[in-house]
Amino acid sequence: MKLFAGIFASGFILIFLLYFSGIIDSNLFESACYALILNLINSATALFLFEISKNKNNQIFLLANMGGIGIRLFFLIIAIVMLIKFLIIDLYGFILVFFIFYFILLSSEIWYFSKFMKKTK
Repeated sequence: MKLFAGIFASGFILIFLLYFSGIIDSNLFESACYALILNLINSATALFLFEISKNKNNQIFLLANMGGIGIRLFFLIIAIVMLIKFLIIDLYGFILVFFIFYFILLSSEIWYFSKFMKKTK
């Protein structure tokens, strides 16, 4: 949990520093914040589902985590399409920041899950 909080805190601090130093404009700043918030919701949902299902039987564990992946991706696609369609954001900046943090957080989710599974064996 501390790892995820550290990733989000460093991401927001980096974006705020870039914005206040004048390196990025307000449109890119807003796009990056939306991307970070979507990733925050996605990772929080993944951790919540894992915490609920980690001590359950295999069927509930697989249903919560594998089914959760599909549901999370479905909601992410809907949210991304809505953001792109209805808000005036920097499209390329949003996509770049979204995928950078998505893959960083996905790898840290895998690390967190494998660390827990090794601990229980």
